[in-house]
Amino acid sequence: MGMNAICEFDQRDADVARIIQKAGRTQRQTLIRVLTRAKSQGGLRPDVDLDHMADFFESTLAGIRMMAKAGKSRQALRNIAALAGKAYTE
Repeated sequence: MGMNAICEFDQRDADVARIIQKAGRTQRQTLIRVLTRAKSQGGLRPDVDLDHMADFFESTLAGIRMMAKAGKSRQALRNIAALAGKAYTE
């Protein structure tokens, strides 16, 4: 639903924009928290930039949502997520 709202309303609707921004901040904070924990536990390369990684994963998640709407199979979506997960672990 968030992707649809972003695509359809952009910044033209102040209420929608406010909701999207709040949801985006919450998602980003959660993602950074999870990535920080993973890095501290050795699950990520020590040289990884968490802000860049969060940007990458936010973009990947948006792409996965769009691909799901386009009818990609669950297995294809899982494969995309798995490949994205390897980007900073190897």
